[in-house]
Amino acid sequence: MGYRCIGLCALAVLAATRPAIALDPRQPAADYLRQTFTTADGLPSNIINDVMQTRDGFLIVATPNGVFRFDGHRFAEMNSNPPKEIIAHTLAEGPDGDIWVGTPFGVFRFPHAEIDQGRQTPSVYYLEQGVVQCLRFTHGGVLWAGTPHGLFYFAKDHFQQAVAGRNVHRIEEARNGHLLITITPGYFEWDGSAVIEHPEIPTPSGIRVEGVFHVLQDRSGVTWYCTTKGIIRQSGSSVKRFLPDPTEDKNRVFRVYEDAAGKIWFLTDAGVFRASPDSLENVAPEIKPRTVTADRDGNLWVGTNGAGLVRVKNRTVRTFTRADGLPNDVVMTVLATADGKLWAGNNCGGLSWFDGGRFHTYDEKDGLTNSCVNALAEDSKHDLWVGTAGGLFRFHAGRFQVFTQTDGPGTNTVSCILSARDGSLWIVWTGGLARFHDGVFRNYTTADGLSHRVTNVFQDSSGVVWVATNGGIDRFEGDRFVEAFRLQDRRQMYLAGESPLGDLYVALEGLGVGRLKDGKLMGVAPLYGTDIEVVQDDLWIAGGAGGFIRVGAASLRSWEGKQQDSIDCTNFGRADGLVLEECANGYPNITTTKDGKLWIATLGGAAMLDLSRLPPAAGKPFEYISEVEVDRKKRNAGSELILPPGLHHTELQLGSIELSSPERAHLQYRLEGIDSEWRDAKADGAAVYTTIPHGSYFFHVRASNGDGFWDRQGIVYRITQEPFFYETAAFRILMIAAGLTLMTSAYRFRLRQESARIKVRLEERVAERERIARDLHDTLMQSFQGALFEVQAARNLFPGRPHDAVQTLDEAIRSAESAIAEGRDAILDLRSDSAVRSDLAHLLAATGQELSGVAASIGVSPAFSLTVEGPPRDLNPVLQDELYRIGREILRNAFRHARAKKLEVEIRYEVQELRIRFRDDGIGIDPKVLNEGARAGHWGLPGVRERAKLAGARLDFWSEVGAGTEVQVVVPASVAYAKSPEARVFGLFRKRSAPHGG
Repeated sequence: MGYRCIGLCALAVLAATRPAIALDPRQPAADYLRQTFTTADGLPSNIINDVMQTRDGFLIVATPNGVFRFDGHRFAEMNSNPPKEIIAHTLAEGPDGDIWVGTPFGVFRFPHAEIDQGRQTPSVYYLEQGVVQCLRFTHGGVLWAGTPHGLFYFAKDHFQQAVAGRNVHRIEEARNGHLLITITPGYFEWDGSAVIEHPEIPTPSGIRVEGVFHVLQDRSGVTWYCTTKGIIRQSGSSVKRFLPDPTEDKNRVFRVYEDAAGKIWFLTDAGVFRASPDSLENVAPEIKPRTVTADRDGNLWVGTNGAGLVRVKNRTVRTFTRADGLPNDVVMTVLATADGKLWAGNNCGGLSWFDGGRFHTYDEKDGLTNSCVNALAEDSKHDLWVGTAGGLFRFHAGRFQVFTQTDGPGTNTVSCILSARDGSLWIVWTGGLARFHDGVFRNYTTADGLSHRVTNVFQDSSGVVWVATNGGIDRFEGDRFVEAFRLQDRRQMYLAGESPLGDLYVALEGLGVGRLKDGKLMGVAPLYGTDIEVVQDDLWIAGGAGGFIRVGAASLRSWEGKQQDSIDCTNFGRADGLVLEECANGYPNITTTKDGKLWIATLGGAAMLDLSRLPPAAGKPFEYISEVEVDRKKRNAGSELILPPGLHHTELQLGSIELSSPERAHLQYRLEGIDSEWRDAKADGAAVYTTIPHGSYFFHVRASNGDGFWDRQGIVYRITQEPFFYETAAFRILMIAAGLTLMTSAYRFRLRQESARIKVRLEERVAERERIARDLHDTLMQSFQGALFEVQAARNLFPGRPHDAVQTLDEAIRSAESAIAEGRDAILDLRSDSAVRSDLAHLLAATGQELSGVAASIGVSPAFSLTVEGPPRDLNPVLQDELYRIGREILRNAFRHARAKKLEVEIRYEVQELRIRFRDDGIGIDPKVLNEGARAGHWGLPGVRERAKLAGARLDFWSEVGAGTEVQVVVPASVAYAKSPEARVFGLFRKRSAPHGG
């Protein structure tokens, strides 16, 4: 637990070097402040068997219901998981910081490293001789235990008996190292090897003491005996008895305790007493004490028999009230004059002065005709000026002189008086300002430069007079006021005081206090008050509703550079002795007398703080994380928190130790990377997170101590939220690799696909060119070559046989015409995009009409018709082009070779398929040609078959010689129709090809 080791070492060094602190013996016992903790405050039982403070600062409380730690805020049980039954009787802390607890069943040992955790793993050591009544570590580090059956010591990991047969109640160590053992009855001494009997105790002459409950030798060598008949003090040969209750029969004293400062305390039937050189002083007369200890701050903790746990601490602030001579408890203003006297102005009670013990008052009977005092000031002649609701009074030589509205001020209600260095007085009356100089009043208004209604007036160390108004700050120059500072929003302002550097402090209503430097506010700190008293480098701020405040001037300047941070300051309130925390708003409401006492005017009296007796500065706070709760399952915090993958409700239990002034101690936390600023812990110390992104974080915890000063370093706790696998860097790398692999594979697949497609296209183009070449060779070239031969033959016949030459020439002309027709057919084959621009029926009809016209030019004119059955459907464009080429080739062959009188085309759009029939009544196809699939040297029929196969169509032929021919093309609907769902699905997998000629 690395984060704790640093804090524990620092605390150990602090405890070793810090001077001993105790309750102030000069303070009357009745002035001590007491606070009682009971079951209503979380204490498990109101019966306290023992109490002690650990080296870390925890208060350990032993009760019949178990052992508990207390940090000043909350009680927490110390036990195992699952818990054991622990009836705690007595406590001791070992040299290693382990806590030892005596019970009826043995001794529990709690490891020091687990004291601040939610659950511990205590070891248990059993004693055969029954209940452990007391535990004590000697300076040599040996643990001793007392039981009803003897004295035991701990060695070699178990308890061993040193003395048998004695009922041991208390164990103390004398200066010589001997043990002083209180038994029933009496006591004995153990020198390390043998028992030294003490059958009687020394008593003054004539006094017999029967019962001894406790024997203690203090560090000065004085031995104290607690008996049924009071306290016996033995110092050398001097023996003296003290009776806690001389007049009644409550003189049983059962416990003596020496605190760190050497003060001696007694627990008696009459309460808790403090020893003085020659007497006893009752500190808590009405409680029934059972055990006692003092903490490192000097507070006394008293465990009672049924009344809970009582803390007794010094009163920092004493409040003087009507019981101390004041006319009433509402003190409006206080002023320390040059002669060292303190004056207090009361709300409709008059003017009071303090003689060091009590207050004495001047009022109407003494000439102060209006006793509602709001303001006080002392002039250069040491006359006292009193501002009231009924005018301005000068107190001189025991007499009052009054100045009212008729003498010059705007009204009779005076709220502030400033005695200037030039001998003049500045008087703030209701909303206005007047100056009294050489016996003459002059009123100042907005015509003289004042910005608004005046709240107060102040003169700095250089002699400049400043005025605060509801609109800003004005400065007096010459005989006028000039603007010095303005706020954007109109707000009541006060000139609170002057900094050690000569700057002004300005109080802004509802915002706080800020330093005015060169006409600019350096920031407004949330410190509420209207008046500041500077004592050395400390600023004491009064005038707010929450007590008064001490803050270092340097701390405030440091805060100005990082205003989001918390301010180191100390708030004084009820816990320090104030009767009421609300300060008065008179002027001035805070002052310091020559004897070093700070006085504050409050609505509960005149509060006094002796600056020479302020408690020492509090040390560094001890922050800790006791346990964590993840998804409603609690466990010890340990050194770090590792959360499994997923979202979790995570609650961390935070704490800090502050026993003296827990009301000033605050906790803050921040999860680095999640929280942008420090967050205040809840009242129960819980910090809750519900969504922590995966990663490793530093959780910072810091606290303020009993003086309100923050530990800027705090502690650091590591929290790791483990990711799901898909949130890890390895998964991201794997996904990137998989993505790259997939992209590469897709690219390669596409490349292969495109290569195959290009290859198919190239093969189709080559095949198409070969077909065209064959057609040209078989038809057009041969026809032209034959016609050329006939022309050559006609030329040869012209000289001898002209008639035959003419016939031969006619034959050549016919051959040329046939060649031209064949060329036109070849051109029709090359118009590949015609099928895209119209539907199939229109294309085939146009082809039939064109071929009919060619046939008619050569004297052949078969009748051509085309019919469509069923509602026409949109065809797949590629398929339509293929079917068009197939149909054109079939029609061309029919027109050229069938010698038919009639040609018919039928297109049937059926639900399951597309059916196209071509019929003619011509000479038919030679069966040999049908069987072999083509006429030798011709490529028409093979081309048609190839196109039908590639298009996914079925091609059927029926033909007989002399009976005509029928050709049927059948295409499934899933392939043929463009809007068919089957076509969309299967079209993704069907291999598309470029059109073929025939």
